[in-house]
Amino acid sequence: MSITTLARDTVHRDLLRDCLAEGLSEGDALLAMVLLHTHAIDLHPGAVAGGNGTPSALPALTQRDAAEVIAALWADLRPSHDAEATTAYWYRQYNIQTPYEVFDDVPDSLKPRLIELRDRLARDPRVAAVVAED
Repeated sequence: MSITTLARDTVHRDLLRDCLAEGLSEGDALLAMVLLHTHAIDLHPGAVAGGNGTPSALPALTQRDAAEVIAALWADLRPSHDAEATTAYWYRQYNIQTPYEVFDDVPDSLKPRLIELRDRLARDPRVAAVVAED
């Protein structure tokens, strides 16, 4: 994994791309949306371009913002799957399959995979912490 400075407008997508480098299934994409929607990401100073060396706290995203991140990531990693590369598709899938608002809403059967993804993201050298929001 390269330790590069992140662009402010693509920070979530770039962090997930590095975290999911081995591939992206629809299940992984939805799980990543759950993570982005239920967790804040704290970055180390200097991780974001133009951050003036101060730490960056990224609050949990709205469902629509998480869908936008996943649509962009899907388009990057699986460009031949056009239907799935839209924000509307991922927003709809999230609400149908994984409509969780907080970490405690996530079923016990999915929590181990979500925790694994959270921990993988937290190991990125640019990330200081990944914390569930209430």
